[in-house]
Amino acid sequence: MNDALIFLNHSQLTRHPRNMRRAYPVGDVRRMAVSQMERAKRGEPACVQPLIVTVGPGVIYDPAEHCEFVIVAGHMRHAGNASLKGSAPPLNCIVRYYASKAEMLADMGTENGPRTDPGLIAWAEYLRDQIAAGVKLHQVMQRTGLTIGRVRLLEALLELTPPARQLVNDGALPLGAVEHLKRVTDTSAQSELARELAGRRATLAQTDLAVKAWLARSSGAPGRAARSSNCTDSSAPETPALAGAPKALPARLRHVRAAAREACHECGSDARLDEPAWEIAVAAVKQTCGTCDLKGFEVVCKSCPLAQAMREVVALVKSTPTPTPTTSAAEVIA
Repeated sequence: MNDALIFLNHSQLTRHPRNMRRAYPVGDVRRMAVSQMERAKRGEPACVQPLIVTVGPGVIYDPAEHCEFVIVAGHMRHAGNASLKGSAPPLNCIVRYYASKAEMLADMGTENGPRTDPGLIAWAEYLRDQIAAGVKLHQVMQRTGLTIGRVRLLEALLELTPPARQLVNDGALPLGAVEHLKRVTDTSAQSELARELAGRRATLAQTDLAVKAWLARSSGAPGRAARSSNCTDSSAPETPALAGAPKALPARLRHVRAAAREACHECGSDARLDEPAWEIAVAAVKQTCGTCDLKGFEVVCKSCPLAQAMREVVALVKSTPTPTPTTSAAEVIA
């Protein structure tokens, strides 16, 4: 059916609730308002590009009847016009017929996606609406230019808790982290883990490691003692360090290593390191690069009471005289 060009006041238009962009920068809205006023003074239509509006999917526009118009494309232009209130010039609009909701949503995506970046959550909600409206997956990919992998990640994004979802949307966590975080079904734990990983700017590898460790711990997996030989160092404390951090650092640093070994053997997390607590301490002394996967494991071991002892080890070693060239930092704390 043919489009109709008409002029409408901003109060006659309703914003579509599923528009990909929900908010606009104040500066952009002001510039849009100024542009419309200047064009109106020159006797030109308020907008260079008319707004696309509709009276609803499957509904034919009849000029003789009172209609309620919904914006399909042009929400920013409408926002700028509405900011002018009573002095706003009428908006030039094209009334378009859509046979289905899917066709209307397709136009909304074409308008918003390529011109601006509405955000990952907005894209995910748009894809969900498209599929719910009956659009086939291959059609969604053709219209948006998205790969199947990205579509699946965006779909999974909406399965995360609101805090975790927002961290991914804001770029604090990579989109690929969604695959790992969604495996944490405890909502509180998922949100907390996402915040900790975002604070550390964790990589995908670090995120994977942290999630695996959490899953192993939450499932009550047997500790390392069942898979490793018990600590036999007679100088080790009689009780594991997990019973509480020592009030004072042991006289000999090798006592701390024994405590670290015992603590890690008792821990239920399925980490890839044999003695993660000790490895973390050694890595800190060696000033290991921040991209090392140890960072991801530190997120999980954060609550271990042995962590404070490890920090004391690092502080003590750094305060000792510089070792001879033939002695490594690891050997000093061993």
